[in-house]
Amino acid sequence: MDPNFFQTIYLIRHAESAMAGCYCGSIDAPLSKKGERQAKKVGEFFKTIPLEVCYFSDLKRTSQTCQEIKEHKNGSTLFIKTPALREISFGAWEGHTFQEISKEWPKLYKNWIQSPQTTQIPKGEPFPKFEKRIKIFSKILQKNSSKEIAIVAHGGTLALLTILLLKKSMKEFWKWAPECASITILEKNLKDKNNKFKWAK
Repeated sequence: MDPNFFQTIYLIRHAESAMAGCYCGSIDAPLSKKGERQAKKVGEFFKTIPLEVCYFSDLKRTSQTCQEIKEHKNGSTLFIKTPALREISFGAWEGHTFQEISKEWPKLYKNWIQSPQTTQIPKGEPFPKFEKRIKIFSKILQKNSSKEIAIVAHGGTLALLTILLLKKSMKEFWKWAPECASITILEKNLKDKNNKFKWAK
C-alpha cells in the first residue's frame, strides 16, 4: 500500500477527565490522574507517525491530551486549536451523573439515549446547531490535502464527525461514540473514484 495514495485521519477522544461519570459538556474540566497516564500512552502511539496536522478542541481535557502528542513532534506538526470541536453543551445536565439525570429527567433521558438528534436537553445546545457546527468543520477537514491528520476531541463530537465522514445514519450515533483515550483510524484511497473514507481500525 503506497501511503502517497492514502489519507489517514486519527480520531482521538480525550483521556479521562476529573469529572468522569458525569455529563461534562462545556465544563472545562482537566484530566484526572488516570487520564494523565492515558494521555501519555496516546502521545507514545504517535511517536513514529508523521502527523502533518492536528486539530484539537480548546477545552482543557483535549488540550492536555493533545500536548502529549505534541511532546513527540518537535515542531514537525501543525497544531490547530478550535472551539468548533467542543462537545455539545449539556445545559442543565452538566455536572450531574448519569444516574442523577435518569432519576430527575427519566422520560427525557430515555429519549436522549434512543434518539439524541431529536432530543432537546434543558438549556443545552440544540442538536441541529451542534450538527451544523460539526458539518462546517467536516467540510474544512475534507478540503485539507494533508496525508496524516489527527483530531483530538470529545465523545459526541467524534461520533458525529465519524458519521459524517463515513456517510452513516444518525441512528448510529451511539455506535460511533468512542471511549476515553481511544484512537479510531479512518482512511481514504485518493485514487478511488468514490473518494470515501473507510473505517480502518
